Parts: sequence; structure tokens; C-alpha cells
Amino acid sequence: MTKRIVCRILVACIALGSVSMSGQTNSAADLLRNSEISGSALLAMLPYFKVWTDLGESEIMVRDDVVKGMRVFRHRNDAEGRFVSSWAVSQGALPAWMNPVIINAYPALGYQLAVKTAFGRLLREGLTIQDVVHQLGPAEHVRERLITSDDRDVKPIGLNEYSYAGGAVVFAVLSDAPDQNSVEVLILNVQAVAAALMSGGVR
Repeated sequence: MTKRIVCRILVACIALGSVSMSGQTNSAADLLRNSEISGSALLAMLPYFKVWTDLGESEIMVRDDVVKGMRVFRHRNDAEGRFVSSWAVSQGALPAWMNPVIINAYPALGYQLAVKTAFGRLLREGLTIQDVVHQLGPAEHVRERLITSDDRDVKPIGLNEYSYAGGAVVFAVLSDAPDQNSVEVLILNVQAVAAALMSGGVR
């Protein structure tokens, strides 16, 4: 049995507003291939993005050197079984620097699938919202989101989100961060990003 908690069931979203982007032409694939946005590790991961569709994830979160699926498995064995069911993971098709791990960020709820890179931070070091806007133009939508769970031992996470590519790619600033310009989190819609990478060719 699995639970989807982040961004689906246990997340409160408060819209702050939106900005029309009629002139924006950046696809999710083009955006993620931009070396002014993505670090070398994230660029190197793109050819293996399909692993997240194989794992059945609908949304993933990129933070520091980890990509984490949003689905929560009640039992560790269930999470391990999902990894085994993925051809890319079970057959060793992922490179050695992409390390599949199971994390327990919500102890009272269960386990999540993740991939940790040996190359360090996935987003470009020092990336700011100003950098993003300079490269891509104003966000299509800007909103505030509070990620909560039934686990009282886990502090809620507040995010100020800036959406691009029809919401497929979302840059986020932690609401309690000292620097409100620093991008710490990237949220990706798995189906939309995978389709964009496939149609554009993963290179």
C-alpha cells in the first residue's frame, strides 16, 4: 500500500497570483538543459529520467544532491519492492554515481524512493530567482505552498513557488530561508518532463 502525501493529499496550497507568459517558449526539456539553471549532475541525470516513470512517481523533488519521489510507502519492503520492479534499477542500468536509496523523511507515515548523486548539488550552485527570471522570463504562476503531514515530529515546509512550462517545472524558495532569493528546491511533474525529454530527444 502506498500513500501520496506531498503535493496531493496532505499539502495546503495558497495561490498568490499569476503572470501571463504568452511570449514564453521554454519547454521543460529546454529549461532543464539550460546550464545556467541545472548543475552538471542534473544535466547528466536527464538521460535516465524515465526511471521515475518506471517507479510510478507522478512528481519528484530535487534538493541539494537528492531527487526524491513524492509517494510514500507504508512499509520499507514495499519501497524496496518498487525499486526491484524497475528495470533500470534492478538491471543496474543506472550509472554508479546515481545511488538509489530509500528514505524515511516521514517516520510516522512511511518511506520514499530517492536517488542520490555523488556529484554534489543538482541545481547550479548559487542559483537565485533573479537568475531564473533572467534566463526564462517571469514565472507563469507564483504561489505559496505549505507541505504538511500527519507526522507531528516533522516540521511543515513552506515554499514560495515559481512555475514554468505549464507547471511541469517549479522553482521554490523556502519561506523561512534567510535569503528569499535563493532557489533551494525544484519540483518536477514526471509525466510532463518525461514527455518533453522524449519529444526533444535526450542528449
